[in-house]
Amino acid sequence: MNRQERRHPAPVQQRGLPGSGHEDRDVVCTTWPGQNLVLQIKALVWKPITVTPAAMYFMLTRDSQTNEIRIARITNNDEEQSLVLSPPVSDQRVFRAEIRTNQPGKEYELVVGLVPPLTVSNITGSITIATSSTKTPRSESQRWRLSNLP
Repeated sequence: MNRQERRHPAPVQQRGLPGSGHEDRDVVCTTWPGQNLVLQIKALVWKPITVTPAAMYFMLTRDSQTNEIRIARITNNDEEQSLVLSPPVSDQRVFRAEIRTNQPGKEYELVVGLVPPLTVSNITGSITIATSSTKTPRSESQRWRLSNLP
């Protein structure tokens, strides 16, 4: 039997979420005609920085208090380097954001609140944080939504 090994890149759809997953790929055998196989690829998706949850919402009524906050956890999963975060920047003036350090270089909280007056009923915005990570040098972005209930 003539055994040949070939490597072909096969990108797996990450779907933006860390954790385990699988994907099936068809394998066409040229050495054994008519003997096609299905290869199941199992993987553990690892990200150097995770932000959970990835999106948050503020649901307000006319009488809502504006001191509500939402908190996202930022975790450095890279054991080789410590993480430093820049101050967060919001693309909407109604979202106020700050970073709280739980464990320097490892665990942080992104705390988001609202800035009155809240004159628009539906706003979607992003909060961006530049990182010191060489594996994720670009900014991490979070989606936030403010919606008024009727």
